[in-house]
Amino acid sequence: MTKSQSQKNKSNIMLVNLVADFYRRCKTDIQTYQLGFTYFTEEKLRQMMRSIEMIDYVVSTLDRESQVIIKHVLNNDDENDKYWFLDIYSERTYYRRRVKAFNSFVEGLKR
Repeated sequence: MTKSQSQKNKSNIMLVNLVADFYRRCKTDIQTYQLGFTYFTEEKLRQMMRSIEMIDYVVSTLDRESQVIIKHVLNNDDENDKYWFLDIYSERTYYRRRVKAFNSFVEGLKR
């Protein structure tokens, strides 16, 4: 792996984690709104819903393996669950496939 590829992979990891934080925040905000605990303008609510739909759409365009990895990142922020993949992959295989999934996801966001 070249230095530029390594830097790109690190940037993609940071970007995916930021998108995941945003995604979880939008979902939480919408749920609290639906329960009546918070108020958002209709425009803000539409923006959050469109963002979730766009991210879900990008995930749906990925191959099955990448979908599983990205969905887990988007929906889980549990530090205790960081080795969830060991039932499926070896650690090396997972990290190799995670890089592929993250790169595919970021490319999908750019489209």
